[in-house]
Amino acid sequence: MLAALQTQQAGEIVHEYKRPKGVLVRDGSALYVIPANQKEPKVRVLNHPLVCSAVVFDDTKEISGRMLRCFDEYQKTPVEVFCDAATLGRTDAFERFLLKHGVKIAPDEQVLGGRSISSILRSYVLAAEPRKHIHLRQLSGWIPGRAGYLLGSEALGPSAGELPETSEKYRSKFSAQGVAFTEAGTIDQWITECARPALQNPVWLTCILSAFAAPLLSLLGMADHGGGFHFFGHSSTGKTIGLKLAASVYGQEFLPWRLTANAL
Repeated sequence: MLAALQTQQAGEIVHEYKRPKGVLVRDGSALYVIPANQKEPKVRVLNHPLVCSAVVFDDTKEISGRMLRCFDEYQKTPVEVFCDAATLGRTDAFERFLLKHGVKIAPDEQVLGGRSISSILRSYVLAAEPRKHIHLRQLSGWIPGRAGYLLGSEALGPSAGELPETSEKYRSKFSAQGVAFTEAGTIDQWITECARPALQNPVWLTCILSAFAAPLLSLLGMADHGGGFHFFGHSSTGKTIGLKLAASVYGQEFLPWRLTANAL
């Protein structure tokens, strides 16, 4: 069947369907479905590629989903997004996922004897066997074995150069939860606007050094230890500024606990 259908349409066959029989063909940037019988016409299902780029595992080494490369037709840019196993487990959830990320499909159009486009694309993704495996971790910090360091938005791996490389083996779950560490400004700006003004203030300096000390605990064999500092005093004496300075080390947004208002 594959040879016969290959002659009908130039391009690469990327998936074969058993019931009803047909194939999914990538021709240029588009994906087409070609039925095995000659009664149904071939159908263009996507204008741009959809590729399963990696299988994703969780902390327990179970498959938690897949990384998909697709094209956001609203932003006019290719994107790589994580699709969890629960979403892949249901056609309607997968359809909503595609639409959410700008993949234009016709939800009501039926092909291959009545299957929806989202259904045939879901089968294609689930059958893919990419060679790349990614570990999605719940925690930031050092990767086991200290093979890299996991921030909220990226995983830094070892590098022979001055700066660490981005690790392709690990990803953080924080970015999907909206609490990712972020890059805000440059190192030179941070030194000028945060570090230098804090040198003469012991509270501010302690806050900054505490932030830098956290990733060193593992290197010192103290990963199971921790602690903190309790700053107290009258209002407007620099306590909140100290917390903001600590947060600035990782570029993370400062989220106040409103201790006074909540009477803690």
